[in-house]
Amino acid sequence: MASAWRSRITAAVGTAGVLVFGIASPAWADPTTISINSGNIADGGTSAATYKNKSCDPNFGGGPYAGQDVWVFNLPSDGPEAEKSTFVSITATFDTGSGTATRSIPPDGQIVFNGTSKGYTTTPAGWKLTGATAVVTKAEPFFVLTHTCPAGVATTAPTTTKPPTTTAVPTTGTVPTSGSTTSAPVTTTGVAQTSAAVTTGVAPATSAPGSDGGLPVTGSAVGGLVAVGVGLVAAGAALLFLRRRRAGGTEA
Repeated sequence: MASAWRSRITAAVGTAGVLVFGIASPAWADPTTISINSGNIADGGTSAATYKNKSCDPNFGGGPYAGQDVWVFNLPSDGPEAEKSTFVSITATFDTGSGTATRSIPPDGQIVFNGTSKGYTTTPAGWKLTGATAVVTKAEPFFVLTHTCPAGVATTAPTTTKPPTTTAVPTTGTVPTSGSTTSAPVTTTGVAQTSAAVTTGVAPATSAPGSDGGLPVTGSAVGGLVAVGVGLVAAGAALLFLRRRRAGGTEA
């Protein structure tokens, strides 16, 4: 009787275990492989320079870099963050122009989580993406090439040269004035100019009245004195003539 009960209990436990593991198996499923959205691959391959979405984000590879393209992949997944599918690895193939090359992320790049799972890698400039697959934690229809950061070449901003500005610097020279031993200052302005010197004559000095004990003498005063002198001389001569004539008449 006891043996029969033990058999029944063992069977029940086994059935429960099958049910529990059967129900939980989807959540504990092994990683699965999915492909990139076919719309991201152009005929002949997709180049970073011509891809429609371009962005250089320091969180996803940074850039731009001289001679290097950055490729960023995204895994769209709905639901709470803890339930979203994430990248385990990404394998991308490229046309190098002279053959085919593969980039594996990791180690040829990094996988990060920022809202959704993302992965990025770099390649020499000009390579074209021809296909990609990814191992993910939960099956999704596809993953996408979210954006690229094409190679950039560091350039030096052109230097704008302004014409030199001529500042007026006053320079002082001297020009001798006529009739004087002193020099009158002349100011010249600018780099090249013609300076016009103005010469000022010195008027003859006159003596102030009473400075030498005499009266000031002018041209008109001298003429008057001469006329008076001539008149006096003439009057004296006339008187002398009349006097002699009278004297002669008396003697006769």
